[in-house]
Amino acid sequence: PGDTTEVCLVYGNRSEEDIMMRKKLEAWSRKHSKRVKLVYCIGSRYDIDKSRPNVKNKRGLWGVIGGDKATREKGWVSKEVLERHLFPPADANANVEDGTGTLTLVAGLPRVYETICGPRDEKKVTGVLKELGWTHRDVVKL
Repeated sequence: PGDTTEVCLVYGNRSEEDIMMRKKLEAWSRKHSKRVKLVYCIGSRYDIDKSRPNVKNKRGLWGVIGGDKATREKGWVSKEVLERHLFPPADANANVEDGTGTLTLVAGLPRVYETICGPRDEKKVTGVLKELGWTHRDVVKL
């Protein structure tokens, strides 16, 4: 009660069948549509790699579940997807603990960390999140 935390889960997989807890995630997103936004990125980096035009994957999509939104695109978690869906990074005076900050949690394979936020074992934030204005105080590498 009283918690107004908003969550945007950007979830990447190679196929829809690989989405763990899909029914539960979609149920939460529908039940709490004003607070939970679920974004699926299904496919691989080759779906959006223009240097590999012969690679075709018709399974790739991302879909926004919750409320009345429904959009689809193939590919993986990219800078463009994060720009469209993540809450913006908070300013330097914001604090997650008092509800004024923004926190991003990153989990995945080593290549995900390298691309999105930098190596898992380094506090420093690099990659896409750095380009979007995130710092080490706003990112948790799981």
